[in-house]
Amino acid sequence: MPATGRRRPEYVLGAGDVQAAEDPILGGANILVADDEPNIRATISDVLRKYGAKVTVASNGAEAITISEQQRFDLVLSDIKMPDRTGYDVFESVRHSAPNCPVILMTGSATTQTTRSFAPARKAFKPFSLSHLKVDTLLTEVRKALQLQQPAQ
Repeated sequence: MPATGRRRPEYVLGAGDVQAAEDPILGGANILVADDEPNIRATISDVLRKYGAKVTVASNGAEAITISEQQRFDLVLSDIKMPDRTGYDVFESVRHSAPNCPVILMTGSATTQTTRSFAPARKAFKPFSLSHLKVDTLLTEVRKALQLQQPAQ
């Protein structure tokens, strides 16, 4: 168990089975992944990179806010409970600097095991359990968030 006392998965289920392949939605997407757990941060970013996303990582909320103020992202994927600043702080900062950027907030705490996606046009809650996070679920939510920010054709 991490020093913070919360239980988190050590990996994303199925991540080891992901084969590199260009993805029409993820390919070229510029994504910020913020999580204080190195295994989660590395696993999520590795999976997204295998599908062609350009991934920047942050190890805490303050770092995520600084990075998001300096760069534009197509999506921000952030843990809620992090040192220095929370995922909610990251969400507020991104909303201020890049109002059209979707943000997915994750938590793996014992009391709340859901992820919430905040789409730019509306705030949509998309729950899934982080205690048993599967790569397919992660990719589905990331693709949905990226598609929401794309203009209709």
